[in-house]
Amino acid sequence: MAAFACTPSNKEGENYADLNRIPLQSKVENVQPMTGIVLWNTNGRSITAKDKIQLEYSYMLYNDVCKEQGVFDWTPMDKLLEEVASRGHQAVVRFRYTYVGQQCAVPDYIKEWPGYEETVGKSEGRTTYFPDWRCEELQRFHLEFHKKFAERYDSDPRLAFVQTGFGLWAEYHTSITTIMKKKKYTTPLVAYADIVPAQMIATSEVSEQVISNELMDGADALVNTNPWQGIW
Repeated sequence: MAAFACTPSNKEGENYADLNRIPLQSKVENVQPMTGIVLWNTNGRSITAKDKIQLEYSYMLYNDVCKEQGVFDWTPMDKLLEEVASRGHQAVVRFRYTYVGQQCAVPDYIKEWPGYEETVGKSEGRTTYFPDWRCEELQRFHLEFHKKFAERYDSDPRLAFVQTGFGLWAEYHTSITTIMKKKKYTTPLVAYADIVPAQMIATSEVSEQVISNELMDGADALVNTNPWQGIW
């Protein structure tokens, strides 16, 4: 195997006129950091085949960390990172509010906030709960959460990637058909305009893509080192 070094000598070929061939002095014998197949952190093979992977994946719920306004208990996150690091791996963590067939992961204190009203509908035939993004306290909490997260975990070598998004699985899937029927909206756009504050909608083609600029950009600005991924 050979590599190319930038030198003005030993011109070989039209495409590599300024490069010189030199032999590699090292070998790649292990999976490199932040590369390769990603297994769920609960997958037994992350232990039995730990030398074959570098990345483990896990969801993290907002209400596992915050139950009271301004109070953040990072124990679940710390435990996850410790377990992943003990196997010589890095974590890919996705924060989410909504999952098929489950209660919404909005903190309990927000669920009791005056005027907060979740949407309940069927997704994949299962009763599913969607956050009320009209609630200003939820919007404020979302930014505060990621600010606190960045203060604690930015530059943490146990983290490979951080992900977040909205809708089902934090992937921007929202059961608009169910919402339209329940509240008698005439079009998906009207439904989204009620559920998601106007300043959070960045495209008229909401049936294809809903981008919450204020919240995603605000969270992104807080993270300086760890790769940040918005899920679309």
